[in-house]
Amino acid sequence: MKKEMVIDKLEELCDQIQRVEHDQMEANGVQRAIDAINKIESWVSILDGLPDKNMPVYATLEYHGGERRVEEAYYKDGEFLRGWSSLNHIIKAWQPRYIPEPYSERG
Repeated sequence: MKKEMVIDKLEELCDQIQRVEHDQMEANGVQRAIDAINKIESWVSILDGLPDKNMPVYATLEYHGGERRVEEAYYKDGEFLRGWSSLNHIIKAWQPRYIPEPYSERG
């Protein structure tokens, strides 16, 4: 299900909760879910913008024949890289790839 469809369904649910059940606390919870989904990163065309320098990304790559795949890459010094290979000639879009903090026993 696409992000837009999920948001539409949640907005309908939020509206119903407010109109029918009059439960503002529950409606606020649904609204928080909508806000969280809206914050989820989406693809950015390379024509619309580039990542910050030295940033790990997911890249949509288009190969010969039009096949598209998502692969991990790194944006550094104006180039999208996989290892030492430049992907600039086949990249179509990117999105941030967040690297989590290392595990700690302290939580």
